[in-house]
Amino acid sequence: MKSLFPLLIWLLIATQFAISAGAQPLPSRDIAQDILEGCDAQAFDFDDYDLAVKSATTTLMNLGVFSEAEFRGVKIGFCHLRAANGPVATTSCVDDTILLDEKYRDDDQRLVRAATLAHEMKHHLQHAQQRKMYGPGYCNSEHYEKDKTWMETDADKFGDDVAALLFAGRPVEIRNTCEQALSVYLETVTPGASIQSFFDLLEIPALSNAITPHRSTSKYFRVYARSDDDKGERLDWNGAVDSETRDIGGKTYRLKNITMANAARSIGPFVLRLTCR
Repeated sequence: MKSLFPLLIWLLIATQFAISAGAQPLPSRDIAQDILEGCDAQAFDFDDYDLAVKSATTTLMNLGVFSEAEFRGVKIGFCHLRAANGPVATTSCVDDTILLDEKYRDDDQRLVRAATLAHEMKHHLQHAQQRKMYGPGYCNSEHYEKDKTWMETDADKFGDDVAALLFAGRPVEIRNTCEQALSVYLETVTPGASIQSFFDLLEIPALSNAITPHRSTSKYFRVYARSDDDKGERLDWNGAVDSETRDIGGKTYRLKNITMANAARSIGPFVLRLTCR
């Protein structure tokens, strides 16, 4: 029997930017100015984001897609864009404002909301890069109008990749740079972040990388690791005396809180690198 996983990913991605049947939506620049001004008034800075926006930004930061610093300076809010026959979301090149349609405020839109915001944040990064290259007048130039095609294609791909990560989580890779085998225990800190729980010590051979059988939607983990070579001093990676403990195989281990890195925003694993030097 074929896995349903690819189908579920496709459904999430298809839903992400689905537009109701009817007339082609107007570009945001063609929506009545008074409507856009009212929308802009509902967009807020990072510390004052709407709770639904905060949920989406936290989800994307936990996933390693964006940092807090990248959200700061970007105003984000909800607006009845579709009621005005506009797009489901829009990003202003001029003033770093992102507007999402009101439908994304609903709780059942949590994953789609985060994926849509990722798409729009990609536009924000594109705009910032192009303004830096071509100057502050870029957003009102013919160059910008020509760039919109590749920008949209790029943001579509980025949003689709993030949607897949939101649904399935990132793989978790352990890189053992030591000349001896290591045993590693991992668990996610964020409740519900792990698609599959971490149960036992994982054995990682010397000088090797291993993708664990687990995936996570959060970069925050607890870890315990030890060298398996009894010759010489045994190396341990564990937490402080007052850290959380776990009973594994009849032994108690102290766990260390860590934040894993990921090499790419929208693809690739969380990586734990363990070194003995």
